[in-house]
Amino acid sequence: MVSTAVITAGGDVTTVLALARFAAHLPDSADDVRVIAADQGLALADRLDLDVDVLVGDLDSVDPEQVSRAVAAGIDVRRHSTDKDATDLDLALDLALAGGARHIVVCDGGGDRFDHQLANVLVAARAARHARVTVVTTQAVVSVITDARELRGSVGDVVTLLPVFGRVDGIATTGLLYQLSDESLVPGSSRGVSNELVAPEARVTIEAGTLLAVQPGR
Repeated sequence: MVSTAVITAGGDVTTVLALARFAAHLPDSADDVRVIAADQGLALADRLDLDVDVLVGDLDSVDPEQVSRAVAAGIDVRRHSTDKDATDLDLALDLALAGGARHIVVCDGGGDRFDHQLANVLVAARAARHARVTVVTTQAVVSVITDARELRGSVGDVVTLLPVFGRVDGIATTGLLYQLSDESLVPGSSRGVSNELVAPEARVTIEAGTLLAVQPGR
């Protein structure tokens, strides 16, 4: 069993800023870490200098030469039909959870499909029922909260709290400009949008539901 799974998904990111954002959320040690590349995420893993353990997906958007190199390197390749009912990220999350991961970091390189990016965040949020989940994209860091999470950043950084899958109750915060105490938020409400850090670390706790803490960064 592994304690942490790093999943790379999305496009071949080349900008220094985005790569630095991803790298900042990777585990400090390679011990007990499993790296899973979801289809084109193989290119992102290469850019992040990660040793991939498993490549999974229908492999319709990854460079065939990269796949050949992965096979030659002994990477476990799990190819699925293009007619599958799950996204490549969904398959990668299933592998991470089946391997016993207690913390999952999804590095989503995005691309030109907003529907894919939105689906990726929501699919990852579902996995938070079984593990602590963080989604890092080229534009934001999303911490999925099902009980309590610490949020780190610089004073003045934006933090938006968004409920998903239903009502979130018992929300309490410290370290944010607009503090919440035993509050509730419902999907579709803008009340949690554009809060901000007043300290380098904030804490958000909830009693029921699933809450996304979105930090766009500067």
